Amino acid sequence: MFLSIQSNSHSFQSPRRQYNQDLFWPGPGVSGNIVPSPSPVVLTERGHLFVVASGAGMPPYGLEACRLGIQTLVSSYYDEGISTLDIQIGLQASFRAANEVVHDYVQGVPDDIPGCSMVVAVIKDDQLSIGNVGLGGAYLIRETVVDRLVPLPGPSRPDSDRISTVTFLLGSYTPLLVEDDPVDPMQLNPYLELIGDVRVRRGDVLILVSDGFLGLVEEKEMLDVAMSSPETIARRLAQMVSDSLKGSTNVTVTAIRFC
Repeated sequence: MFLSIQSNSHSFQSPRRQYNQDLFWPGPGVSGNIVPSPSPVVLTERGHLFVVASGAGMPPYGLEACRLGIQTLVSSYYDEGISTLDIQIGLQASFRAANEVVHDYVQGVPDDIPGCSMVVAVIKDDQLSIGNVGLGGAYLIRETVVDRLVPLPGPSRPDSDRISTVTFLLGSYTPLLVEDDPVDPMQLNPYLELIGDVRVRRGDVLILVSDGFLGLVEEKEMLDVAMSSPETIARRLAQMVSDSLKGSTNVTVTAIRFC
């Protein structure tokens, strides 16, 4: 069953902060020749891609990490030279390609924690897949239920208490590049969360958020705005986060409604 999609994104810029290092796709700041629009055939085969990324580190390096990460991930996922049509395999390969580019970039950055979080949704017909690295989030709202898809609950590795949150970034500190490390028992993309084959239906709303959203908006508040347009949902949820922190944060929300 094919579902039509309505979407909108809102990025709240705190007046107390000079830089907002969030970016989203589709959206401004990451388009152009580096990210060509996929052909109708490729779009039909691989689905619609949505990304919310949040930069970390001293500005503007986090913003550039987001830009490079999104450009690489989107271009890689829609690369017509790649034969696989398996969405999760495609997402894993695209995250790896994005991490390599961001990793190379941050080697020359004079900052201890550059990089970016990134949450990605792929929607094909009535199937939803999610990929996540970092502290971004994805929620599926259906009728009176809010289901948090990512980040997954619980620690993602045995020694997580000793690992700083900078480990959960695309860039120099993430172990996404590690193929075989005898010192680290978790191998092969230990911080890439992949959720696949989630069935969506008409009336469902998918929410993608940058880091800083988690724990600041109650499920009831999300349900209260879920019947609004995607533009209103994104704007109001971002404003709720801002209000709860008295305007001292930046946050980006993408709302997607299935029709």
